[in-house]
Amino acid sequence: DSSGQRQAVCLLPKGSEEGKEIQLPERRFVLRLGQPVAFPLASLSGDRQLKPGEVIPADDDALLKLPPLMARLDAQAGRNEVEVMLASTLTETGVLRVDCVDANAPEKRWALEFSVRRAQRSVNSAELPVAFADTCEMIADVFLKSDKQFDPKRVKQLREDLEKKLRSRDQWDVPLLRALFDELLKGVGKRRRSVMHERVWFNLAGFCLRPGFGYPLDDWRIEQIWPLFAQGLQFPQENQSWAEWWTFWRRAAGGLNSDQQGQILDAIEKFINPVHTRNSKIQTELKVRSYEDMVRLAGSLEHLPIASKIRLGEWFVTRLGKSGETPTTWWALGRVASRIPFHGSAHSVVPRETAEQWLQFILKEDWKKSPGAAFAAVMLSRLSGDRARDIDDNLRQKVVEKLKLAKASALWLSLVTEVVTLDEGENKRIFGEALPVGLKLI
Repeated sequence: DSSGQRQAVCLLPKGSEEGKEIQLPERRFVLRLGQPVAFPLASLSGDRQLKPGEVIPADDDALLKLPPLMARLDAQAGRNEVEVMLASTLTETGVLRVDCVDANAPEKRWALEFSVRRAQRSVNSAELPVAFADTCEMIADVFLKSDKQFDPKRVKQLREDLEKKLRSRDQWDVPLLRALFDELLKGVGKRRRSVMHERVWFNLAGFCLRPGFGYPLDDWRIEQIWPLFAQGLQFPQENQSWAEWWTFWRRAAGGLNSDQQGQILDAIEKFINPVHTRNSKIQTELKVRSYEDMVRLAGSLEHLPIASKIRLGEWFVTRLGKSGETPTTWWALGRVASRIPFHGSAHSVVPRETAEQWLQFILKEDWKKSPGAAFAAVMLSRLSGDRARDIDDNLRQKVVEKLKLAKASALWLSLVTEVVTLDEGENKRIFGEALPVGLKLI
């Protein structure tokens, strides 16, 4: 409403008669024509009864969020926006029909439909390959059938079987990836059947959800997976299980908000904070926790507040000052302090002064022997065109000279000296893997 508070309007009261239209003449909205429109939907749990048009806070605990209804409504000549009233009908087939009625010409309507008996697929079936129906059966065979019915061999072979049906997974486009994720989400509860179920589910689901944003309903998908973080792993004894766990959250990190990323950092702090390196109990735990994947995840938390990023970067610098630290930490330091974030906001970039201090440390490294250090230096000194973010010109020149001595690529040099867009190969290195086919971040 005008105060900025999000509210929910009752469209379909409990016990509504099928086929009877319910009009909400007192509720009017401005509808944009010719553009994608999202209608957030929710159902009400419990015995509470609402009247048509009744308003309650959108954050009411009794509301269960459903996938939003996405639509593109036909434009009219000379009209980009229209004031509408809402009318709803529950059809005999269990479909909620919402009509947007022109407030000035009631005979004009835009009809939307949403299945209340089964969540509507968020991807147009025309965008999916013919073999998609078969892959749904494969996923159901592993994650939906009863415990007595599933074949253990099919669990291990699921990814390979999907690729045989659909083509190599690096060629799966975004509509297909999200459609597969939605099928996997139906079987999220069955991931606990066995250690292999858990590994395969997190591996495939994370791959299909990456980078956690950029496609319709991704916000809703993140809402569905976030409770899994509190639940943790069912089989935490295996290093590979932890690797899949951390990778899953790294792939989804772009869709997580600052608070959620902060909770992840809190959970891994004791393993990354160098003050705990002599704690024998923590070091014993770390042997099965896949430290390198944990570091990759930490470096991907770009929505963290500046203070948290500085703290994380200091941990990395301290660790890199000692022998034996994984080269991945250089990559993570570059992500944390990058002048141009991959998915984060420019407002939460580590201050220039802090980046310059870390660059002085990186400049002491031999970049020929440690290309990861050179990569970190490029990220910290990359030219953004924003004076508040860009490092001092004299320090930049030192980075350029050292990159030349290390025979760094022309692209790396141009990133430090010019405002340029990363190519696909460099995007892959920054993100940790290639973006889905058809998704380009701007």
